[in-house]
This record gives sequence, C-alpha cells and structure tokens, in this order.
Amino acid sequence: MKLGEVISFFKDEHPGLMRDTSFTPPAYGCTRWILVRGPAYGEISFRGSLLVEAKELLDWADDHVKNCWSTDKADQQAREFLPTWLSEADLDDESVTLLGNTLRSVVEDYDQNFLAFGNTRLYCPDCNVLVGKVLVIKPALKEGMQMHEWTCPIGHRVYYEEPPKLG
Repeated sequence: MKLGEVISFFKDEHPGLMRDTSFTPPAYGCTRWILVRGPAYGEISFRGSLLVEAKELLDWADDHVKNCWSTDKADQQAREFLPTWLSEADLDDESVTLLGNTLRSVVEDYDQNFLAFGNTRLYCPDCNVLVGKVLVIKPALKEGMQMHEWTCPIGHRVYYEEPPKLG
C-alpha cells in the first residue's frame, strides 16, 4: 500500500482518528546546529546533548516528509514545514537552534538514525566538549527488554534508556 492510499484510507474511512490540531511555525530562523535531544528539553535520560547539522537534517527531512504521515494535523504540518525551514538555515551562525515541541516530535524518535550522519555532535558534560563519535552500547537484556546507552569515546554515559516499568 502506498502512502497516498494510507492517507486516503484514514481521511475517508476513519475521519474520527484524525486530530484537528494546528502547528505554529517558529518566529525564529534556523542556525547551522539543531538540538535534537538533550536535557535542555527536560529529557531525564539524557545527560548530553545531540546536535545535528541543519544541512544533514535537511536531507533526512526531505525523505521523511515523502514517506511518513500523521493523523495529527499539527504533526503533519510540522513535518511538511521542516524541510523548507532547514533549507533557509543560516549555516554561518554556529549557535544552536532549539526546536519547539511539535518540530521536536518530528525528529526525536529518529535520533539513532542521526548518529550515522557525518556532522552530528554530542556534548559530553563530563568532558565538557562536543564529540563527533558516539558509541552506542546495547547492554544485556534487563527484564526481557534490550536497553541502549550512548557514551562519549572516553566512556562517559550521556544517554541511557531505562526499561519500561512492568505491571
């Protein structure tokens, strides 16, 4: 089934599953670096911050908007807005752009994909530096769930996925 067919199916056959929310684009422009995940967003599993270069995120966003769709109107509007916003990034501005909640929801579940990009950086608070290499470790199963953690090259833990509570 093609994406267009899925969209038509939901709109025509299950309109009750559609969420009629709206997305307000940010009033600020995008800089060279985008903060995708980290404690600045209140994420307690992150000690470090994952930064992705706007031009690399743009390639991903162009592909993502062609292959993904959401029944939440605001999420879909943000997904469609992201490539244009990223294409207009000020690549000379080295400051870090924070994403609003809706734009973050478009990218945050794909953080592991971004680790393979050439210009992804991770801030390690223990080293107090941005590193270009992130080590992804899959510790032994805990309560039947595979956990992930990220460390800097020296071994400081910058992210850890807690197992979901059962029961």
